[in-house]
Amino acid sequence: MKFSKLFFLFLILSSWHLIAYDPNIFVYGEGDTQVNSEINVYENLVAGAPIQGSVMITHNKNAVIDANSFRLGDKPLKVTLVQSVSMSSYSSLIVTIYQFQLEGMPQGSYILPSIKVKVDGKEFQAPPLSIQIGNR
Repeated sequence: MKFSKLFFLFLILSSWHLIAYDPNIFVYGEGDTQVNSEINVYENLVAGAPIQGSVMITHNKNAVIDANSFRLGDKPLKVTLVQSVSMSSYSSLIVTIYQFQLEGMPQGSYILPSIKVKVDGKEFQAPPLSIQIGNR
C-alpha cells in the first residue's frame, strides 16, 4: 500500500515537469519548491490589449510566499492570489496560484523578463517567457 502511494505521488510530481515542454510555461525548482509561470494561452494577444498571466508555486504548506516580492525582471509585479490547492491528502505539498496583468504592447514578438518571487526568504525565478502579439 505504501509503495502505491509513493508511486502515485511520483506520477503527480513528474507530470508537473512535463509542463516545461510548453514554450510559454517554465519550471524552476529546488527541493520541494517549484515556480511555474505562463501567459494565458486562451487569450488572443493583440496589440494594445492587457496581457493576463499566472504564477503557480508548488511548495510545502508551511512555506511563506512573500506576495510583495513578485518581480518581472527588475520591476515589481502586482499579483492577486487565486487559490491554494493541496496536491494530495497525504502530501504536505500545495500549489498556490497567483494571477497578474501586464500592460498591452505593440504588435511583434517579445521575450518577457524572468518572474521572481521569494518563498521562505529564498528567491525563485522562472526563465523569460516568449510571446507573440498580433494585430487587432
